[in-house]
Amino acid sequence: MKIVLNKQPGGLYLNRDTVRRYLELTGKKYYFYRLVMGNLSMEQKIRHRVKYSYEAVDRYEVLYEITTKDFGPIIKGPIPEEFWFKPMLLDRTDPILIQAIEELGDAAAKDIFISLVIEEIPDGLSWEIKDGEQGELLVLK
Repeated sequence: MKIVLNKQPGGLYLNRDTVRRYLELTGKKYYFYRLVMGNLSMEQKIRHRVKYSYEAVDRYEVLYEITTKDFGPIIKGPIPEEFWFKPMLLDRTDPILIQAIEELGDAAAKDIFISLVIEEIPDGLSWEIKDGEQGELLVLK
């Protein structure tokens, strides 16, 4: 079994290219939104009780939100959490994630806050990931 680890502290971070490739490989439809502060009129802010909105964009960039639902060109207020796609919460053994990282090589594995490695362990072993000062450690049980 293959497992993705980040040898930098802080958990699983994926760069823009890795997220884009992962989404392509899934074959599912995703939608991208950019947080926009203060672009609503005062009337809209009062009526919707929000101070920000999300604007639809054509492609993913780091820090954009990814959703599994098309909310149209503008979302006024927060995105309902059940529609978020959060790359940092992907299963570390997800074969599509591993394929994306292997295909991209260093373009996926090396970036600020990112030093991804794929560890291989025998099937059937129990394991957990511990976050340490020098990055993540794979602990076999």
